Amino acid sequence: VVENLIQLFDDEARHDQGYLNDSWDLDSEKIELIQVVLREPCKGRNIFERPFRPAMTVLEFKEWFVQKTQEKQHGQMNKLELDTADFKLMSNYQELQDDQTLESYAHYGNLAVVICFKLKGGGLVRKHVSKHQALQVLKTKAKAFATKGDETFDLRAFPDDFQRFVTAQKDKLEAVQLMVGEGRDIVKLALRNANDTTLMELKNMMEKKYEGKDDASESRIAIATTMLFPSLETLGASAKALASVHGEMMAYLMGCYAEKYHFFHGAEARFENKRFASDIVDEQKRRVILTDAGAPTSVEQSPNCAAM
Repeated sequence: VVENLIQLFDDEARHDQGYLNDSWDLDSEKIELIQVVLREPCKGRNIFERPFRPAMTVLEFKEWFVQKTQEKQHGQMNKLELDTADFKLMSNYQELQDDQTLESYAHYGNLAVVICFKLKGGGLVRKHVSKHQALQVLKTKAKAFATKGDETFDLRAFPDDFQRFVTAQKDKLEAVQLMVGEGRDIVKLALRNANDTTLMELKNMMEKKYEGKDDASESRIAIATTMLFPSLETLGASAKALASVHGEMMAYLMGCYAEKYHFFHGAEARFENKRFASDIVDEQKRRVILTDAGAPTSVEQSPNCAAM
């Protein structure tokens, strides 16, 4: 009977075109949660419920399930002995409103044991969500795409003119948020203010003719947003310029380090960090000697070098 239950799960799942594609390998799917429930269907309530996390694939679980059932000819749940030989199987797979599950029912009298397979990644069963939830998911995906690689920073650590520049851009965002709060359609407003060339580029891009590329939806919307709101282009260009200068400075100064601290391993040049560490120790010793003598410990630096 246990084997029939497993076969039932396989057959129904593999042929349910609404949920499972034939090319997917069900046995290799990772099970995140299995929930065993003793349910009294006529009263619509659970009289026993036990979730557990096996951390195995579907195939591993099936093998484990058969082994455990063979070890115990009777399954014992909540002090009720259920004779597995008397189980009556019913093919019934359904999507629940509150969770992402696939249920296989095995009936014993007026009681039902429900084994809920919950697979990682949602490849087996699509979770039911409301339109509001689906929209929130889309917004979350958009935010993740737009903010990837972002780092938190303290604006006060930057020069005054740069602070003013960034603050001005944030003020523009707040102005847009205010317009949205007033019910203004900012996308249509931006389209109205766009020139003919921009409109044609946007049209081509939405029709996937943009520079001959078939970009992902998020990529195309990101480009469209930048074209409609020019401040974003300014910010993006500023970030790239700063990153470029940062890269040039880092490359030059690390080159200076390589010139002084390097060794050869065969034909390959590598950083010799031990010599640098030795120089650090020498500098610490020098400062101790100077401190004991009452002399200044640091070397005079030019303003630019000190700031760096």
